[in-house]
Amino acid sequence: MPAYRGFHAAIFFSVRFLLRLSVAWLVTASWAATSHPGENPASPARAATPCGDLLAALHPSTNADPAPWLAAARCLRQRDSATGNTFADDSLLRSRLPESKAWYLTHLERLRLQGDAEHAADMAYLTERRAPADPDLERELAEVYPILPDLFHAALALLRAADLDTEQTASTASQIDNLLRLSASDAPVSLILDSLARTFRPQHRRPEEILEALCWNHRDYPCAFASATQSMRIRKTESTRADIAHDLDRADRFHSAGYFDYAASILETAGWRTQPPPWRTRMRGLFIQIRYQMQDWPAIAEESGESPWDRHPDVTPPELFAAASAQLKIGNPSAAARIAARVEEGPDGAWAYRAKLLRAQALLALGRSDEAADLLSQMKKDPDRTEATGPILFWQGCLAIEREKYPAAESLFVLASAYTGSEESQRALEYRFFLVADTTGRRFFFPGLQESPRSAQDRLLRLAEVPAASGLWVFAGIEKAQIRLTLHQTDSALAEFERVAGSAGDKQTAMLANAKAAFLKEKLPGGKQAALATYEGLLINYQRGVIPEFSRGRIRALQ
Repeated sequence: MPAYRGFHAAIFFSVRFLLRLSVAWLVTASWAATSHPGENPASPARAATPCGDLLAALHPSTNADPAPWLAAARCLRQRDSATGNTFADDSLLRSRLPESKAWYLTHLERLRLQGDAEHAADMAYLTERRAPADPDLERELAEVYPILPDLFHAALALLRAADLDTEQTASTASQIDNLLRLSASDAPVSLILDSLARTFRPQHRRPEEILEALCWNHRDYPCAFASATQSMRIRKTESTRADIAHDLDRADRFHSAGYFDYAASILETAGWRTQPPPWRTRMRGLFIQIRYQMQDWPAIAEESGESPWDRHPDVTPPELFAAASAQLKIGNPSAAARIAARVEEGPDGAWAYRAKLLRAQALLALGRSDEAADLLSQMKKDPDRTEATGPILFWQGCLAIEREKYPAAESLFVLASAYTGSEESQRALEYRFFLVADTTGRRFFFPGLQESPRSAQDRLLRLAEVPAASGLWVFAGIEKAQIRLTLHQTDSALAEFERVAGSAGDKQTAMLANAKAAFLKEKLPGGKQAALATYEGLLINYQRGVIPEFSRGRIRALQ
């Protein structure tokens, strides 16, 4: 009896399981056949997007009703907004969108005239995804985007229209400029310009030059540099004389604005070494000047490393002086003395005077301090000399520092500082301050200064030995940061400036370090606003002195 009951129970449960399985299969088949005809419910297209139902119902047609398309676009835009992936790839949508240019133009214009911003945004989305590249469509998009409002994409559409139709670009610059002025109350102009410089990749130079001009007009120098570089790279033929002149003008403008690295990069991109005379001579002069101001001694030494370079007839005294300075800074004083002597032979008395001072430094670096002292003494007693005595006194003071004769050095710096109008006279004031700031760190600090005839690495090692308790420690930090800049160690230099600015040392030195750190931040992504805030803070906290004047100048340049 128990076995008989077990047998019937097994049959009962088996039949019930088969019935349930059949019902589930019928329900699934019915759903697939009626709800989604012609579409596999497990297809990748449907599983990949939550907007699959709307996309599956779309059919391309020249006279298609835009309502289903706008609904699909709304769904996709919401999806893109949620995922942060603007205009995410969706092949199904693009394959079913109409190809007719008129379809997009008609509905874009209708929605724009109706002021229907919400549906206009959907139609703009569809147009960006599938419509053929056409200047008329881009101009219509440029009319639609401001009512959304989306001024970045409006400006981008105008640039794309100019790229597709280069003969109709006369008003493009003024149109974009008007858009930027409208955006000033909502978003920083520099943010829109920087985004355009990163996004826009034209086929022709003219629209890129328009963007470059806009960047210059709004003093957005990183944007101007990016646009200029892009414009130079898409040249279809060899550079003409007008192109070379334009490149030289670009480099000169960046140089004048204080962006020496941008100016040097423009010259390199222009390939100035391969340009014909007289362009090569003019570009080389600017290159040497920029590298000298950047204190990029290795670059200058490499450029002037050929043995007959200093004998070329077109090499100017300033270039020779820069080459001699570079050789001295990289630890080659014999070459520095030789090139400096070449400048002394020239007819330019002012440069010959500076070259003699440089040769005295080279002699000092060679360990021939007596010869250096004699040369400086002869210069001071020269009856035909028309230049000021202050620089001679300053270098005599540096010679006394090298010999650790600090009282004599202080007296010489006092005399040198009385001769105003030269860099050495201003520097003599700083040396006088360094001498009274502290005595314990002197023998480490002074050999690390830029006037010291030692290599950059040796100077860094000397400055690193200045004790933290010394009154010269903060000034050593400034000098170390300056040396790291010459070695292209920008991050380390910035960290050094910030360390000094945050110390409890001299207030004026902290102000100087803050200003120098802000100047470096200007070129970092998103650093312009931080630099502005620093400069404005300096003006608020310190209303006198050199650094606030520097801050005012940088604020004018950045704004």
